[in-house]
Amino acid sequence: MIRPVRKPAQAIRNAVYLIAACFTVALTPPLAAQDTAQTVTLSLDQARIVAEQALKAGDPDIALQVAGGLLQADPNDAFAHFVMAVAYSQKRNLREGRKAASQAYRYTQNPGRKFEAAQLAAQLSYAEGRPTLTQIWMRRAVQHAPTEEIESQIGREYAQVRALNPWSFQIGVGLRPSDNVNNGADTGLNIIDGVPATGILSPDAQALSGVIGTLDISTGYRLRGDGRSTTTWGGRLYIKEVRLSDDARSQAPMASDDDFDSTYAETSLRHDFAIGSDGFGSVEAAAGRFWSGGRESYDFGRVTALRGWRLNAQSGVTVSGLYESRSRIDPASQDADIYGLGARYFQRLANGDAVSVDLTLRDVNSVNINNDFNTTALRASYSFANPVGPVEVSAGITFGYSDYDAFNVGFISVPGGRQDESVLADVTLLFRGIDYAGFAPTMRFQAGKSRSNVSRFDTRELSVSMGIRSKF
Repeated sequence: MIRPVRKPAQAIRNAVYLIAACFTVALTPPLAAQDTAQTVTLSLDQARIVAEQALKAGDPDIALQVAGGLLQADPNDAFAHFVMAVAYSQKRNLREGRKAASQAYRYTQNPGRKFEAAQLAAQLSYAEGRPTLTQIWMRRAVQHAPTEEIESQIGREYAQVRALNPWSFQIGVGLRPSDNVNNGADTGLNIIDGVPATGILSPDAQALSGVIGTLDISTGYRLRGDGRSTTTWGGRLYIKEVRLSDDARSQAPMASDDDFDSTYAETSLRHDFAIGSDGFGSVEAAAGRFWSGGRESYDFGRVTALRGWRLNAQSGVTVSGLYESRSRIDPASQDADIYGLGARYFQRLANGDAVSVDLTLRDVNSVNINNDFNTTALRASYSFANPVGPVEVSAGITFGYSDYDAFNVGFISVPGGRQDESVLADVTLLFRGIDYAGFAPTMRFQAGKSRSNVSRFDTRELSVSMGIRSKF
């Protein structure tokens, strides 16, 4: 790697001056003298030596002159672009230096040179005060890091830059083959409390197989912040698309993929703050819209509040509350008011593993009795600190219960309302050793079932989802 030296030995400086006075770089190889009285022939290899010595001597102007000649001979010369990047950095011309480093990264095929060019571009981007661009170049550097130790170091530096950057970005991509993409019933019979009701369920109300694709994009901008509080504007877009299998199309020929698609978009304003020496809290207001089956379904507004306590360095507790108001757009949907409470306990064990328990309560109020219910969910999660073979493993299990005081199936009123019980188990694998620019693939296995006194809501699902996750 070419490294600039601020105070070179005088002998090196004199040698550079002598070479620069005697040699002229021509436009095409070989580098030939045009005025034999003042110049002599200089090969491409010799020109590279001159350029490198000029940088070591701290003479960026000479390095730029020689590199310019090399680029006239070959515009794709990665070495010459890198020389220019270092020379511009010595002259504190950060923008041109970064552009030259980008070109060096583009044209070199050597992983070590790509790493050096990306590192230099990241340093110059940071010096320019462009943290987002710095993060991009750091991810490119990670892709070509020569050792795991250097990769880990870049990961730590990346976290520092991310903390300084007022902009934050997150993206999640998932692909999930499933035997129940529509959350359909696992039976065609319409049974209430063990008694057959009217007819059978329509084909599209029963479980359909296929593939679910998801895209989840979030962004935030820190409006203000200090050591005790931060105010952030945020935005989120979540898209779910379904592709039915051939078997599902045969089972439900009137159903289309779009029937099961959904989109969710919101904008929010959040304020996080410290409380005392061991507490924290946040308040957030959000508004957005939900689309279902390709149609606008409802608008919503939501407020949330959270309070947390750090019990010690290894554990903590949070409690939260929310209120959400939904206003229908599609006549098929209904207005609703949602009240929620939540609690979470987190503990890191002595061996580095982590366990957490989450409790969620929701009370949904609607003029439509079929949309008026309350639900409880309890989830336990466990993450292993040490990888199992080449992967990191985490697992969880969720138990849920929903109660509808009243519920109608067509013209039939269900005695005692509707009650659902569900369980869902999942295992997530993170393949840290297979990554690109710091993003590693994940694989998640899910198996779950729900039992209800109304058979339409007896469901089961087995799925495998694939996605990506940042390693730092």
